[in-house]
Amino acid sequence: CSTTTTVGKDMLPKKKVNMSNQYMIDQSLHFRHILIPIIIVLVCPVLTIATTNYLARMKEEGLPQGVRIIEASQTGLHPPSKYIFTIGLNIASFCMGWISIVIYLFYKKILAIKQDRYLNRLNDLKGISGLSSCFGLMTLASVTDAESKPIHGTASAIFFISAVIQVYIASKLFRKLLVVDKNEMFWVHWKQICWKMAVFCCLSYITLMMMGPLRTMRLFNISAKSVLEIRAISQYSSVSSLLLFFVSFCRELKHARILIVNDKIK
Repeated sequence: CSTTTTVGKDMLPKKKVNMSNQYMIDQSLHFRHILIPIIIVLVCPVLTIATTNYLARMKEEGLPQGVRIIEASQTGLHPPSKYIFTIGLNIASFCMGWISIVIYLFYKKILAIKQDRYLNRLNDLKGISGLSSCFGLMTLASVTDAESKPIHGTASAIFFISAVIQVYIASKLFRKLLVVDKNEMFWVHWKQICWKMAVFCCLSYITLMMMGPLRTMRLFNISAKSVLEIRAISQYSSVSSLLLFFVSFCRELKHARILIVNDKIK
């Protein structure tokens, strides 16, 4: 006589795991940690340009006579304003790069569920353009207009064009992926207004910069002083619209979490 006993999976002894040979580090970067770079991006360029503008006007070195508004590039030509200009904008560009990476990973996680190939490519392009704009800002901050006009001008064009592409794609991804009710429409309108302002102002500034003062004077029949002031206004308007758009990233990053996991088996 033989007896057969059936043992379920729940009744089987569980395999012991040696926790001394395996460890996991799980850290979370909460919204308050991500909010600090956003504040730096918003405050640092404003303080930097305001300080260098004040120092340049106080010393009156290389400033056109009678011009009431001067470009930010013309305020960081000589020490000590040059060092403040370089350090301040480099700090802002580093924080911009950090935010671009976080936003890219945030949308990448959402798109892993959506499985949308077109939106995935848009997100990749947004990440590339975000890092490209940071590179342009770092270059124009490090190489002043007095040291090399071609390098400084090319870096400015790279920064503004890449930033415009980034904010446009960010606005489109937000509308496609995160708008679920009418409460989000405020941010939709905010993003659309900001990126349209950024496109108009950046293209105006790049066009005036590429044309040069003499050609602009002949085309619009205006004085050299007016050309410099219009260029400065378009530059500051471009920067302001981009900074206002960065405020809207608080909406995406409010619920974002970055987990740093490290598994190691000896």
